[in-house]
Amino acid sequence: MLRQRREAATKVAKVLHATEDAVDEAIVQAASLAGTMPAARREAGLSAVVGQAALDHVMTAMAALAEARRALVAAHGALSDVQGQIGLGALNFGVTDKPDYPESKETHWARLRAA
Repeated sequence: MLRQRREAATKVAKVLHATEDAVDEAIVQAASLAGTMPAARREAGLSAVVGQAALDHVMTAMAALAEARRALVAAHGALSDVQGQIGLGALNFGVTDKPDYPESKETHWARLRAA
């Protein structure tokens, strides 16, 4: 039973890390696009109004990517709670510099009930 839980947790951790990496890479690419667009406009000698709507859309996409990253970080923290709930609290799934997540309300109340 423990082996099955560990395998399941490893599978979820692998996909979670891949998803986090993909969102981070999307942020890197969007930031590059956001920097390239005004530079290209200047190099072409175009007015500042040229491409402004397109740049606004890129910036909106960047805000959405930041929100997606924030949600993944929250999911990662919630999965840390699940890890403890299924008896795998001491396992590390490949990240060595992982900071502590703020204690969730669920964990907080569980600790109070235990006391």
